[in-house]
Amino acid sequence: MPDVRIWKGHLARPVGLGGLALAAVALGVVQQGIAVVVLGAGSETDALFAGYALPQIVLAVLGTTLANVLVPLLAGEDGEEVRGAAWTLFAGATVAFGGVALVLGSTAPLWTPVLFPGFEGPVQELAVELTRIQLVGMVFSAQAVVLSAVYQSRGSFRWAGVTPVIGGAAGLAFMVLTIGGLGVHAAAWASNVRLGLQASLLYPILGSFVMPNRRASLVREAWRRSRPLVLACAYYRSDILVDRWLASLTPAGGLSLLFLASRLYSVGAQVVNSAITLPETPALAMAAKEERWSFFADRYRRLVTVVLAMTGSLYLLALGGLPVLNLMAPDVLGDQLWTFWLLLLALGGVLVAGGTGQVLSSAHYATGDTRTPTRIGIVGFTVGILLKLAGLHALGLVGIALGTSLYYIGIGFALHGAMKRRLARAR
Repeated sequence: MPDVRIWKGHLARPVGLGGLALAAVALGVVQQGIAVVVLGAGSETDALFAGYALPQIVLAVLGTTLANVLVPLLAGEDGEEVRGAAWTLFAGATVAFGGVALVLGSTAPLWTPVLFPGFEGPVQELAVELTRIQLVGMVFSAQAVVLSAVYQSRGSFRWAGVTPVIGGAAGLAFMVLTIGGLGVHAAAWASNVRLGLQASLLYPILGSFVMPNRRASLVREAWRRSRPLVLACAYYRSDILVDRWLASLTPAGGLSLLFLASRLYSVGAQVVNSAITLPETPALAMAAKEERWSFFADRYRRLVTVVLAMTGSLYLLALGGLPVLNLMAPDVLGDQLWTFWLLLLALGGVLVAGGTGQVLSSAHYATGDTRTPTRIGIVGFTVGILLKLAGLHALGLVGIALGTSLYYIGIGFALHGAMKRRLARAR
């Protein structure tokens, strides 16, 4: 019985957090999937998902950077100092990304044709419209990422996991109720509803107002750690734009299918990250601060093993589950099912290597090292562009997916090798 209780204690938090993360991202995928099913995978949904590219990059860049920098940095720090840093970071994110949204929205007719050259006149105009709508959500996304990191640094992982579920449910309900009248625009506005509600539910962590102070020690240290990472991450996370640019050159509907397949696997990696990696980050950070490298190495190896097993199982489940879904509901994807299944097969590295790569990156960040993951990410992304271009030339849409997988796998091996060398030196 004692052993059972111990296992329950160890499993309760990751299972609960994993369930919340799965619910949140599943609601988002269902929302996007309903748009494809109702409207069909074609030029309208291609324009929708093209317009979502920039907000998605912001979420990927900030989510990766701030969660991995702020959580270990703020863990164990004085409450008043953390509150002051939270207000400063919150205000900075709101002003900075509000300004970026205004600039990008006003200039969208200029840069949208460059990013999506395969779109023709009416589709380009629709892409501009939907991009402007979804840029609003970028501000809420930045706020939510900052505040979630503050909650997590205090060990409050549950509420940070609940708010995306509430927001996702509200966004899905909004879209279902309005898609008949608003069409594809309903899906764009639903994203703003989801992110706006999520951010507002996190506002209480700020407490009473504190005048932002960018010279505070925690803020300066957060900026020092984040600055090279944000700039570099913005570069190699622009693979989202590269994928959309390449997919816009394929037949209508190809961009939508690639987006959904990639989104499905990024969901799996995000669930694993929320359930396993993030809750372990404070412990790794404390071990690094105290130079308990044997403990750090054991915990690191265990995390990598667990995440590899989980992401590998999810990959097999996705490949086996799609044919079963087709038997139960053969009209959902129709004649596009085979293409979608091939994309899932080719994108396996995004799930397995991508999910494991979050553990590998978090381990580096826990030691205060942001440069190594940054350098590896930049080199990997640059090679990845070449792999995707070669894949498009050789295999079309599926080739883009295969090139993406290969570069994720390469980054994973490079990160693990760098950590092994660091631990060998430290011990």
